Amino acid sequence: MTTPKTLGAFAATMIAMSGCGAKDGTEVGSGGAPGSSAGAGGSVASGGIPLGGAAAGSAAAGGIVSLGGTSAANTSNSGGVGAGGGVPAGGSMSGGGASIDCPEGASAMCGMVAAHNAIRAAAPGANPALPPVTWDATLAAFAQAYASTCPTGHNPNRTVEGETAGENMYFTSQRNLSPPAEVVQAWASEQANYAYPANTCGGVPYTSATFGCSTCPVCGHYTQIVWRTTIKVGCGVASGCSGNFPQVWVCDYLPAGNMVDRSGNLQLAY
Repeated sequence: MTTPKTLGAFAATMIAMSGCGAKDGTEVGSGGAPGSSAGAGGSVASGGIPLGGAAAGSAAAGGIVSLGGTSAANTSNSGGVGAGGGVPAGGSMSGGGASIDCPEGASAMCGMVAAHNAIRAAAPGANPALPPVTWDATLAAFAQAYASTCPTGHNPNRTVEGETAGENMYFTSQRNLSPPAEVVQAWASEQANYAYPANTCGGVPYTSATFGCSTCPVCGHYTQIVWRTTIKVGCGVASGCSGNFPQVWVCDYLPAGNMVDRSGNLQLAY
């Protein structure tokens, strides 16, 4: 029996931040460690850590900040994926072989784009409808390289194609490779916490403070998926990692979502 858990997401003031994860439904602050250990067999989603600090500029300078993406994981008793020793599941996930049915070009990733776009298409009240995201090989190679290190948290250096990428992560104690749709659904389950157009998370204003709050509801994984201006995604996965999370998924996004204005409020997702 698995219990979903999430690790935060990113935000930008007009700054960039990435998501961190929480276990057992509690969110971890930006770049913070999980606030509690996960139950056996549970899953953790991580998001909510700064996208390598201030992204497109600091809040003071009037730049936009992205609070970034999140991670999800099925955990055992304690947090963290063992560093090192990870083997990419099925080899590189960013290779060629793309087709209409599998634009991702790797069997383990087939359906990742479709799963993202299904969530975007169902975004409540989106007018106009959200544009679909497309698979980006450069982002995928970047995400795969990081996933292959068996990380325990977000990539602090997410500059890809000249921009700071948003990031969602998923960790699981399951050794069999998870279907991409299952990974995306773990993040998308946070939709229940997010109210549009009120822009609240768990009934409270969606701000950089609540985004990084260790005891607040989590929305950042979901809002990264449905961020209107995000149009590209690329993902990687590693299996055979040591520790409680042998399987680690990383998805990077451009342009990054979870942007924060100079007042510390997250912008509307769409």
